[in-house]
Amino acid sequence: MNNKKTIIIAIILLIIMLIPIPIKIKDGGSVEYKAILYEYTKIHRLNENSSTGYEDGWNLEILGIHIAGNTTVWISASKIYPDLFDRNEIIKVGIDNYSQYNNYFEYTDNDTINKIYIIFRDLITNVSSRNDTPENPEELYKVIFFNSDDMLIESNNDISKAIVYVYKKDNKYYVEEPKNGIYQITEEDFNTIKNYAK
Repeated sequence: MNNKKTIIIAIILLIIMLIPIPIKIKDGGSVEYKAILYEYTKIHRLNENSSTGYEDGWNLEILGIHIAGNTTVWISASKIYPDLFDRNEIIKVGIDNYSQYNNYFEYTDNDTINKIYIIFRDLITNVSSRNDTPENPEELYKVIFFNSDDMLIESNNDISKAIVYVYKKDNKYYVEEPKNGIYQITEEDFNTIKNYAK
């Protein structure tokens, strides 16, 4: 009788140690399945160098020891260029720094417009944007190009030609054109936009 109870208790304990608890990770969509004996992670996390914007894979640890795993970063062979208005169409630039007060600045002089536009003109990437806005930036600026005094006029029925986001994330600097591309830029270019939004 005691042997049977011991076996039953051992089986129950083993089952408890094998039952995983799913935990969502705030990295873009990864999920950890944690049990007492093991931890399995289904990886789907943000990666700015991936053409999909994510890296995918899995990882398995038993008693805290890495057993196996693999991640894939999707790289597109095709190059993506900014799809903005032509410079000669732009008559005004607005920058929103998302602060609570005094958060929007406009520039109509050609010198300033040129300095801002040149940051985006020659960018190239193979990382596509899947979102309307950047995900989890540390610092964010919205740059709006106007081709009419009071409004954005759609060019080829695509209003996104007028909007780009400039942001800092993980000590790197990016430009994201919604539904087009994510481009890495220098800290100097980032600070140029930042200085026009003060």
